Amino acid sequence: MAPEQRQIRVIVCTDRHRIEGELTLYKGEHVPDKMNTEGRQYESLVDVKIFSADGNLLYETPWLALNKRHIVWMAPL
Repeated sequence: MAPEQRQIRVIVCTDRHRIEGELTLYKGEHVPDKMNTEGRQYESLVDVKIFSADGNLLYETPWLALNKRHIVWMAPL
C-alpha cells in the first residue's frame, strides 16, 4: 500500500531565481521535515515555473530536481 501524500504549492528563492512548484508531503510530514532530512541532497518539485530575480518567466517544466544547497528560503503559496 502506498503512503498517503499531498501536494502543496510552494515558492522557493535561490540566489538568482524564484521558483514556484508543487512539493510532495507524506502523511504527517511538514516542509521543515523535508528540508532537514539528512542524506537527501535534492528536492523534487512538479508543475514548475522558474522566474528571474526581476520576475520574468524564464522556463516551465513538468518536474525539477532542486539541489537543497541553493535554497535560500521556501514558503507555501
